[in-house]
Amino acid sequence: CLVGSEMCIRDSGNGTGIAGFSGNGGAIYIRNCSDTLFVKNSLISGNTTTSFGGGIYSYSINSPSSVNILNSTISGNLANLGGGGIYSISHYTSHSIIITNSNILGNIVSSGEGGGVHSASNSFSSSCTSSVNIRGSIISGNTASGQGGGIYSRSRSFSSSSSSSSSSIIDINKSIISGNTTSGQGGGVYSRAYSHSSSSSSSTIYLKKSTISGNTSSGHGGGVYSISTSPSPNNSSSIIDIKRSTISGNNNLTGHGGGVYSYAISISDVSLISSTVSGNTTSGNGGGICSASYNTAINLSLIHISEPTRQ
Repeated sequence: CLVGSEMCIRDSGNGTGIAGFSGNGGAIYIRNCSDTLFVKNSLISGNTTTSFGGGIYSYSINSPSSVNILNSTISGNLANLGGGGIYSISHYTSHSIIITNSNILGNIVSSGEGGGVHSASNSFSSSCTSSVNIRGSIISGNTASGQGGGIYSRSRSFSSSSSSSSSSIIDINKSIISGNTTSGQGGGVYSRAYSHSSSSSSSTIYLKKSTISGNTSSGHGGGVYSISTSPSPNNSSSIIDIKRSTISGNNNLTGHGGGVYSYAISISDVSLISSTVSGNTTSGNGGGICSASYNTAINLSLIHISEPTRQ
């Protein structure tokens, strides 16, 4: 447990432990850290918590923070309420999770969101951003009973200022998101941004040279799910930008968008360049891609889309 400082874990063996009843962070708990939690060349495996963060729990308030995972494996951890592998949340500010050349494998959330990774940001008076960056990594075999089997990112603003914004950003590059499962939306990747007043909201997912495959959701978005909502009809956008990537073999059981699902009140924009969308299944609309809003755009260039499959 560390409060209010930088923390670095390097070249460690198996960090295992069991957090106490109603505790957070099965292996690592860090609170109000104004800098960065570094985990390098390490293994965090087989940890359990009855609350949040089976492997890692990070909490910050009023100061930006970051969780940075490099050349490490986080596997087989269990959380009851959220973040089977990693749980990071900030209040009144923004934060980021950066995962590079690492594996997030087989983590479980029994009653919440983010089987592998859970990122959330809240603000009542200013802008806030939840950011997840994945580079050269594998996120596979994770399970959530809520939303986001592999990755979950959510930003929420209660600010009454029209200049404030709520943003959820997931950036995936040269990575594999596969075999993750959720009983909610977004089997592989889930992003949501919403505001409760006049502030704007945007949910953005970037995929580059990556594979989203074999993920399953009970609801919308077997592979990828993005949603942005705001009381103002002109202030929300959902953007999914896919380049040189493959989205294949994903499935949803009861919703829409077997491969990709995007929704926003204002603008929903799905862009694919030099990519393949194939073998995805859905019980609803859009076996490969489902995009919905008052202003919907699907931009295609040099892609291969197989025949959408309906169950």
